[in-house]
Amino acid sequence: MQTQPRPFPREALGLLGRLAGLALALGAVGVASWVLARHHAGGEVLRFPWEALHRFVYAGQNPYHTLALLYGQALQDGVALTPEVYPFHTALLWFGPLALVNNFVTARALALSGAILASLATLAVAGKMFAWRPGKALSAWLGGFVLTWYFAAQALLSGNVTAVLPLLLLLAWSALRRERDALAGVLLAAAFIRPSLMVGVVVFVLLWSASRRRWGVWAGFWGLTIVLMAFSLWLLPSWPLDAARLAIQTRGSGVSPRALLVQALPGIGRQLGWLLVVGLGGLTLAEWVAAWGKPSHHALWTASLTVWSALLLAARLIPSDQVLLLVPLLLTWGYWLSRWKAYGRPAVWVTAGVLWLLPWLWFAPRWQLGAPTSPTLAMLFVPPLLVLPFLYTVRWWASRAHVLPLEDEMLS
Repeated sequence: MQTQPRPFPREALGLLGRLAGLALALGAVGVASWVLARHHAGGEVLRFPWEALHRFVYAGQNPYHTLALLYGQALQDGVALTPEVYPFHTALLWFGPLALVNNFVTARALALSGAILASLATLAVAGKMFAWRPGKALSAWLGGFVLTWYFAAQALLSGNVTAVLPLLLLLAWSALRRERDALAGVLLAAAFIRPSLMVGVVVFVLLWSASRRRWGVWAGFWGLTIVLMAFSLWLLPSWPLDAARLAIQTRGSGVSPRALLVQALPGIGRQLGWLLVVGLGGLTLAEWVAAWGKPSHHALWTASLTVWSALLLAARLIPSDQVLLLVPLLLTWGYWLSRWKAYGRPAVWVTAGVLWLLPWLWFAPRWQLGAPTSPTLAMLFVPPLLVLPFLYTVRWWASRAHVLPLEDEMLS
C-alpha cells in the first residue's frame, strides 16, 4: 500500500515565515545603520568614550586622562559638547565590546543597530506590561514615534547611550511587576551608566523594595555592581579618583536646567533654580512617601515620575537625554489604552502627534545633522512640562489594584 506524503505542517511554515521576516528586518536595520554611520557625520557622544576605552585596551592609556584631553580639544575647537564622566565599571559593560572594534564607523554602526532594535523592543515591552491592543495603524505610528521623535532621533544619531535606557527601565518595571526581583536589580545596576540621571530612580526602587521586604532587588543590584566594581578595580585601581578628578575639572562645563536659568535671567535665575529644586524635589519625595509599602503598580508609577524629575534636576544634560521621557509616556499610554476604553486610542493619537510635531517645528531649525546641539531653556523645560500632566492623569489608576489588568489578561 502506497502512503501519501505527509503535508508540511502549517505551524512550521508560519515559523519559517516569521524567522525569514525577522532576518530581513535585522538585515534592513544593519544596512541602514551602516549607511548612516558611513555617509553621515555624527556619533559625537559615542566617539569620546569609545576612543578612551579603545586606547586603554590597545595602548594601556588611562581612559580618564584621554577623556580630559579630548574634552579639552573639543572646548578649544568650540564644539557644543557637554562632557560626561562615565563610571568605569558600567562603561566597561556598555562601551567595552565596542572598544574592541578598531574602526569607529563600524563601532557606531553596531551601536546604532542595537539602539534601533532596543527602541522598538521598548514599545513591545510596554505592550506586554499593559496588554494593550492599539491596532496595526497605531502600532506602526508608535513604532515610528520611538525612532523618529526629535529627541529619539538625536539620541540615535549622536550615539547617546541614554537611547537604550528606556528599554532597561521598562524591563525592570516588568520584572518588578512579576516579582522577578533579582532580574530587576540587575537591570537597574546595568542602567547606572548615567549616574546623574539614574541615581534617583535607583535609590527609590531600593528603598521601596526594602519597605516590601523584597530583598531580591538588593541582591541583584549589588551583586552585579560588586562584580563589575571588582573587575574594573582589577583593571584600573585608580579609576574612582581619576573619575572624580575629571568631574571636578569639567564641573563648569556641564549644562543643566538650573545653569540655563542663571544664564538667561542673571537677576533671579539662581533663586528660580533653587525654587525648581525645592519644588520638584518636594513633589518627588512626597510621592516616594505615598508609595512606601504600597504594591508594585503604585511604585512603578512613582519610579516613572522619578525618571521624569531627573530630567529637570540632573547636573549634566544634553537635549537627546529627553528620550527618557518615553518611560512615563509609554506608561501613560499603556493605561489610556487598557483602561480608557472610549477615548484612550484617540488620546494616544493626538498626544503622540503633538509631541512629535512640536519639537520638529520648534527645535529642528537649530539642529544640523551630525553636529551637537546646544541646549536651550525650551529644549530642557518644555518637553518634561508637557508630559507631567499626562502622567498624572493615570495616577488614580496606578495607585489602585482593582483597575489594573488581571494577570490572566496580560500577555506572557
